[in-house]
Amino acid sequence: MANGAGFHLLVFGVLCGVYAFKYGCVDVGVQAILKAVPIWYLAFALARGVTERHCGRSCPKAESLGFYATQGLLLSSIGDLFLEQMAIAERLGVPEDLLFVLGLGAFLIAHLLYVVASTAHTEPSDKSHTATVSLLGTYCAAFVSMLWPNLDKPLRLPVAVYAVVLASMVYFATLRHTSHDQPAKKKTAMLGVRQ
Repeated sequence: MANGAGFHLLVFGVLCGVYAFKYGCVDVGVQAILKAVPIWYLAFALARGVTERHCGRSCPKAESLGFYATQGLLLSSIGDLFLEQMAIAERLGVPEDLLFVLGLGAFLIAHLLYVVASTAHTEPSDKSHTATVSLLGTYCAAFVSMLWPNLDKPLRLPVAVYAVVLASMVYFATLRHTSHDQPAKKKTAMLGVRQ
């Protein structure tokens, strides 16, 4: 592992520690920013790592993976910002359900970007993925069936779609991990790790 990756992970860990230490001790708005900063740093490190690793060489595979994963991280942080504001929705004069749907929507788009990142230049392996699909399908059905009775009717379909997208993200990440063009030493080590 390159030194750059260790440094980025250390900074990310410190930023996460600051968020955890200050959780519940600061205003919700400040808390939301403290939660987003580690993700923004991770997106910065990922984008910088892809750029530095290829030093001007064109590498569409890494660039598309890095681009979509970076955009996914940024959208995930926006989703977090919306969800964090639900605690003060009344003070903001914004319906809590609207903040929830906006947060869920941002996460949904982020997860779709992660799916695109995972499928970029991936060739399926000869291995059967029936077990993975079956396991993910069972998990997804069990998860949604547990939530279903407690969900308001307007939220049922969005939550079910979200669960399917999450399962798809895991499936395509697994597919990328097991594809022929991903030798053991290249297993998505993106934060400044040279290939």
